[in-house]
Amino acid sequence: MKVGLELHRLIDTQKLFCKCYYKKENLEEVHQIGYPSINRSMKYYTSKNYCEYEIDQVPAQLNEKILQKAVRVVNQIPGVKLVPQIIFSRKKILDNSLPSGYQITGLLAYGGTIDLGHKKVQIDKIYLEQDSCSVDKDGYKVDRLGLPLIQLTTLPLELQSWEVVLLLKKIEYYLNYHRNLPINEFCRRQDINVSIEGHERVEIKGVTSLS
Repeated sequence: MKVGLELHRLIDTQKLFCKCYYKKENLEEVHQIGYPSINRSMKYYTSKNYCEYEIDQVPAQLNEKILQKAVRVVNQIPGVKLVPQIIFSRKKILDNSLPSGYQITGLLAYGGTIDLGHKKVQIDKIYLEQDSCSVDKDGYKVDRLGLPLIQLTTLPLELQSWEVVLLLKKIEYYLNYHRNLPINEFCRRQDINVSIEGHERVEIKGVTSLS
């Protein structure tokens, strides 16, 4: 059985493309945004003192402080190589979880090795990207929208379930080496790709805890 990970780790509670912070409060203001291409509109819930970036009214402006923190975080991984210049691009999102209709993401680093003691796992790529909205009963909440995520992918390797847990713990150790990353109910999410010879690859999405 070969396993490849796609891990998403929250690195700060200040947002990536504005200076706002995550606000855990009642979100009651409703903004209706129409999407002509799919002939429907979606509801987005904000606080009364919402940021215009949250509802796609102003352009993204990179938060340099968050970029510098992301560089420090990934630089703790042994053998990782930072790109000389990060170039952000837009990735189209079809589930309406971002009011703009796309996610901003950029390649931050590549390579690196996680040593499990008895075998080594190779890292493929590491991206810096914005989080999406959280789902509400009849729309989306913008509380998490724009929070900075490290997306880390590993190359497929034959792993047992206990080795996957060990790998995730090792990655968390390196990313949170300075003990300054947020710890909350949505700080970590991982997608697990499982391949068994003779069968189609299966992706297990949104795993928040492994034990």
